[in-house]
Amino acid sequence: MFKKYFLLNVIILFTLASLFSCAKQSSDDVVSNVQYEGGAGVPSASEVQAFKSKVVETYKDDVESYAWGESYVMMSLMEMYKATQDTWFLDKLIEHADAVFANRDDVLGQIDEYRNKTMPGWGTTNYSDEKNYVWLLHTGMITYPIATFVRIVTEDTTLHQIYKAKADVYLELICESVDVHADQWTGDWYRGDYSELVGNSESDDLPCNHVHAFGRTLIELVRVTGRADYLECATKLAENFVLTLGKNEAYTWSYWNQTQEIAHIDDISHGSMSVDFVCLAYRNNICFSEEVMLGFAKTFNLNVVESQDVLYWRVNSTGQSKKPYRQGGRWLDLAAFDTAVYDQILYLKTAYDEKILDPSGESLLVEARLLKWK
Repeated sequence: MFKKYFLLNVIILFTLASLFSCAKQSSDDVVSNVQYEGGAGVPSASEVQAFKSKVVETYKDDVESYAWGESYVMMSLMEMYKATQDTWFLDKLIEHADAVFANRDDVLGQIDEYRNKTMPGWGTTNYSDEKNYVWLLHTGMITYPIATFVRIVTEDTTLHQIYKAKADVYLELICESVDVHADQWTGDWYRGDYSELVGNSESDDLPCNHVHAFGRTLIELVRVTGRADYLECATKLAENFVLTLGKNEAYTWSYWNQTQEIAHIDDISHGSMSVDFVCLAYRNNICFSEEVMLGFAKTFNLNVVESQDVLYWRVNSTGQSKKPYRQGGRWLDLAAFDTAVYDQILYLKTAYDEKILDPSGESLLVEARLLKWK
C-alpha cells in the first residue's frame, strides 16, 4: 500500500513539475506580455470622470492605513492609467506617493522596536504586540504601485520629460525599502520574526500573501534595474508556490508555504495577493505557463464562486465571503484568461453598489480593474 501511494505521489509531482517548469532566466528574459496588462475596452469619458471623483484622499496621511488602504488607492490609480493613458492618474499617484515617502520611519525618526534601529519602511504596532515593526508584507503592499509607476515611466520615453526625474527618485527610495529585508531571504523563501511576533511556534517562514505581495515589487524592479538578485528571489517564490499547490480541476493552496495537511487553506482575500503575484509573474515570463493561468481562472470559477450572489471564503470552496465584491474583485486580472471572471465581478458590483456608500481602497481598485478589463 505504501509503495502504491509513493508511486502515485511521484507521478503527481512529475506532472506538476512539467506543467509548472520554471526555466532558468536572466533579467533580459523578463519582458512584459502587454496583452495581459489590460483589456481591449476603453472606459468612457463619463466613467473616467466618475472614477476620479471617487479617489480616496483620507489614507495618504494616515500611516496605519498605508498597507490596507492607501496601497489599494495607489494601485487603482496605476490600473486606471493603464486603461486610459490619462496622465491625471500619474499626477495623482505622485501626490500620494510623495506623502507616503514623507511618512517613512527613517524620515519620522521611528525606531523598529524588534530590530532596534530605524528602517526605511513603514512600521506599525498592529500584529506585533504593540511594538513598532516594519513588516516585509507592508513594504511590498506600499511600494508595489509606486514601482509600477517607475516601470511604466522608465519604459515609455514620451513620459520622460515630465516624470522621469520623479521616477528616478522613487526608484532609489523603493530599493532602499526593499533591500533592508535582504537578510530575511533564506535562498528559497522569506523568513521573519514570526514566532516571536505572533506566537507561531512551528516556523518563522512568512505566509504566502506576505512574500507574494513583496514579490510583485521585485518583479517590477527587475524590469527597471535588471538586478539578478531580485529576479532570483521572485523566481524562487514562484517555484516554491508551485510545490504547495493542490491541483484537481482547479488549484488550492495554503495560507502558509507548507503542505495543506499541516496548515489551513488560504482565503480569497489574502489569496488575492498570491493571484496578483502569479499574474504579474506570467506577464513577465517568470515560471507560469498559459495552461497554468487557465487553472487559476478555473480556481476562481469552480472553487471560489458558489453562486452568482455568493463567493466562498476559502479557495477550497468552504466558508462564505462577507465582502465578495471587494475580495473576489481583486482576482480580476484572471479575466485575461477567462471572461467569466469579469462577468461575475461585474454582476457583484451591480448587486453591491448600493451597499458601497463610502468607497474603500479595495472597492476603488476593483472598479479600476473592471474598467481596465471592460
